[in-house]
Amino acid sequence: MDGGCQILYFDDLCALGAVGNVFISLTRRRQDVRRLRQVRVGLDAHFKRWPGGVGTLSVLEANSYSGMVTAEEREEIQRMAKDYSARGVALVIEGSGFRPAAMRTLLAGVYLVTRVTYPRKIFSSVGEAASWISSSASAGVPGAIDTAALVAAVEKVRAAIAK
Repeated sequence: MDGGCQILYFDDLCALGAVGNVFISLTRRRQDVRRLRQVRVGLDAHFKRWPGGVGTLSVLEANSYSGMVTAEEREEIQRMAKDYSARGVALVIEGSGFRPAAMRTLLAGVYLVTRVTYPRKIFSSVGEAASWISSSASAGVPGAIDTAALVAAVEKVRAAIAK
């Protein structure tokens, strides 16, 4: 059971969904500025719907973090990090081996030097991230989502991406 997950947007590269107060984004391949702005639209609506606090769970599939980020993309990502103060942000970088591990390490270093007012953490699996988000960002929120429902919701969002 996916806890009532709603699909908010999807195309051939990414999909956005929401379940309870948790906003989910899943990226199959690297996003461009247009898709990052679509994420912003989804976040705007979700933060308005949940004024008591939002958790976000973002999943980067193995092929989604290739290539360099443009200056415009980097600026949009930085603006979103500043504009949305979440109860918790979980980032999943899927894959095994050197490249995904290096990306998780690199982003953990970036997290250390950037200042935000909310907890955030990097994971290698959806299950670990869902457990952390459900215990931190959804704790005490009416209609809180448990780990199993959150994992199922992520898989529903993943399935929505047009093939």
